[in-house]
Amino acid sequence: MESGERFALMIDRATGMPDPHVCKYSATYHRHRSINSAERELDALCLFHEWLDERGIDLAERVMGGAYLYPDEVEALSNKLRSSKRPPRVLGNSIVPRIVSANTHQDRMNWAFAYTNWRAAPYIARAADPSQAINMRDRLACQSACKRDPLSARKRDPLSRWRKVDRTRAFALRAA
Repeated sequence: MESGERFALMIDRATGMPDPHVCKYSATYHRHRSINSAERELDALCLFHEWLDERGIDLAERVMGGAYLYPDEVEALSNKLRSSKRPPRVLGNSIVPRIVSANTHQDRMNWAFAYTNWRAAPYIARAADPSQAINMRDRLACQSACKRDPLSARKRDPLSRWRKVDRTRAFALRAA
């Protein structure tokens, strides 16, 4: 940028163009944060979009339909976001994949679901009737609850300064 401001972008490899949704999200939430923080979050969103492409999931279609991610998909996403970008270790005759720390994994999951919630917000706001909007919000809450377990709840929440999470509701939905 001419002002000297640094801005992280996610570029689509097929087209060479920035992803419009991620670019808008980044401009909304990362504009006045450090470039390193923005890059970490966009790296997680790149992994999220890679996972969506690998599975053939159209996020826009899911968000419009209110289906979001199913529990088995959340588990598969968790496994993808847990993997490190570094090459696996070779120990003797076996190859051991590298994984990231628990806090990095939790950050990546939070960022992926915060992005999904952001993508769903306009559709929830335009819902035909209040009960449909409540149903869509409940599905999003279930998706977020699905990614949480009692151990991860004790870890820090990197988005707590910006977005408040009702943890009691998340646990109640997980237990149900």
